[in-house]
Amino acid sequence: MIHPLSKPPKSRMIGGGISPLILFVGVLILCCFGSTILHRQSMISLFSSEVEEDMKGILPTTANIRTEMHNDHGIEEKGKEVNKATTTDTPSSSSRMSSEQQQQQRQEQQEQQEEDTTDADADDTGHFSACTLWMDDNHRLDEWLAYHYYILKLRYVIIGIDPYSKTSPQKIINKWNQYNFNISGNITIIGWNETEYVSKKVRKQNKNELNEIESKYQNKNNDTNTNTDFTLLYGTAKTNQYLSRQRLFMKECSRHMVSLSKTWVSYHDLDEYISFQHKTDGIINDSGKDITIIGQQKFKNQPYYIYNKLNQIKKQQEAIVQQHEQHHAYNNTGGSSSSSLMGCISIHRKRFCSKEDENKDENKYDYIKKFDTLRYKYLTPNRDGQPKSFIDLSQPGPKAYAMGEYDSNNEQRNHHIKYSASNKVWNPHTVMPMYCQEEEKNRSKAIKSLIGNEKFVMNHYLGSWESYSARPNDSRIGGLRTYDAWLERSNFTNGQTSIVSRPWFNGFIHFICDDDPTIAAPIARGLPGRKEQEEEQRRKRNEM
Repeated sequence: MIHPLSKPPKSRMIGGGISPLILFVGVLILCCFGSTILHRQSMISLFSSEVEEDMKGILPTTANIRTEMHNDHGIEEKGKEVNKATTTDTPSSSSRMSSEQQQQQRQEQQEQQEEDTTDADADDTGHFSACTLWMDDNHRLDEWLAYHYYILKLRYVIIGIDPYSKTSPQKIINKWNQYNFNISGNITIIGWNETEYVSKKVRKQNKNELNEIESKYQNKNNDTNTNTDFTLLYGTAKTNQYLSRQRLFMKECSRHMVSLSKTWVSYHDLDEYISFQHKTDGIINDSGKDITIIGQQKFKNQPYYIYNKLNQIKKQQEAIVQQHEQHHAYNNTGGSSSSSLMGCISIHRKRFCSKEDENKDENKYDYIKKFDTLRYKYLTPNRDGQPKSFIDLSQPGPKAYAMGEYDSNNEQRNHHIKYSASNKVWNPHTVMPMYCQEEEKNRSKAIKSLIGNEKFVMNHYLGSWESYSARPNDSRIGGLRTYDAWLERSNFTNGQTSIVSRPWFNGFIHFICDDDPTIAAPIARGLPGRKEQEEEQRRKRNEM
């Protein structure tokens, strides 16, 4: 068997003395039944002075509360001044622009915000779906669901449960399914065991492979070289089996989504959160706008922003396709419309390390420590490996790919999808690599520009040691998933930070409470609970 890790140095306890559930219930009561001003002030008081500074432009100041009080979801009325706090956090951009330019920027941001929010309110039919794998991730699951419920309009989730898990997500699944929050597009979450997506034959082969490795080494002397060889061989076999299960899960989950006529589907993990890029070294974008503020505004008052924006771009793409086809019909030139397709969106990842500011009052950090998306802001340099992808399974290409019937050569040559069983390739990053690569290569400049202007990014959180090591049967234990590996990555930063996604929590609460105050209790029972879950995981590991 794999030898357990030696115990790491004692890590800091997460959270303070206040029960997170009691604290969260209090916030929700203020949100749903108390005055708006008291709610906002109470939220701000939960953060330390530095975090409060970071949250400027996210939590409105009392001077601007009245603008929001009589509007759905806290959206400013047309013609009202955008919250002044949104500009106080960007001295570099403010110093470069005159007051007239700043006023024009605020007005443009507000007009765009109102336009996008109107689109969000108008679309009550469709939603995002997700296929994601789970292994002892209960400490992440509630936050991940709530976050993407709000910004992604996530309403249908298939969770593939790893066969080596020591715990179960079923209690959390039941909780979300049971209450359903009584708002448009109730969420449905389904847990799949390995039997749902791995054949009996493959499961037997996997078991025999691991048994053979154990048998080979069980009578060996307990010397260092033998233990190292066993750990490497056994760990490699488990990792390869996991990667195979991952591909099978993605394929079967995609087919399931096609059978239900789902559209946009995400395949990202439970430690990954879709967000928007931040400004770097005070640089603003080409149009003179601070992309950090723009990203925060999308989170603050625009539920479902990403889902609606992708559909908005898709409508523009359809118009381009129609124009393209009319042009070729007129000129009798033929040709493929694949240059304008938008069935696969690849999003680069950025890693958030575990660095925190040690010189602050821990009691003031108690609340945000329950959420990775609020707790961590320091970025590891450069991109974090390969991108992750969203797939629109309503498009002919992705739909055919999911059913094993896509042939890129025939599609390219004959201007429409021809069906072939030749393609069985799946990848956890690009999902449908042959299709995604072909589409990206042939996508029109107009669509590339529309997607690029959104500045999408996939935030990948390393998390605390308790969170990182929450999987006692992880395939990478003894290899990549060690305390030394975590420690090396935990402080790997050049000091660059991002707080773009932090407004999601305030936006989520405001949105949920405005829709139906009676759901406050179910949400409180669901969030956050991280401290208790991590302590329970640590206790179980110590008992092993």
